[in-house]
Amino acid sequence: MQLVACRPQSQIEIKDLASHFSVMGQTSAELIIGQIKYTGHESDRLIKVESNIADQVEIYLLKDSHIQLQENGLVLNPNQIYSSRLQNHQMIHLMLLGLKRPLVKGSQEEVTFYFEKTAPIIKKILILDTPEGESHGHHH
Repeated sequence: MQLVACRPQSQIEIKDLASHFSVMGQTSAELIIGQIKYTGHESDRLIKVESNIADQVEIYLLKDSHIQLQENGLVLNPNQIYSSRLQNHQMIHLMLLGLKRPLVKGSQEEVTFYFEKTAPIIKKILILDTPEGESHGHHH
């Protein structure tokens, strides 16, 4: 595949963003990330994530069964891959807090990822037609 180089190619690839549709009165939702892949040569940092649908997006890292809010951002080391699925005993967990309106299937919501060195990356969220929790097999 030929890439036209008009500006430096981003060394960060973000794939398969999704969230479950939200129910009435729900104020937060999990943002599922298929993969954040970093191929740069020097470390970078995901400093914040913003969305048009939420007041705030929090970045958590689950590592060896400890979950921690990444208040200073998430360090991206060369050839590192983060995912919302458990890989190498760790996974990334993003929470959309203060939903401004319900997440509905088929709606095109956006998320912007801001980095220390790399230009911001804007991605669309796929809203799944299953409510949160159903795919995990537990109900509240």
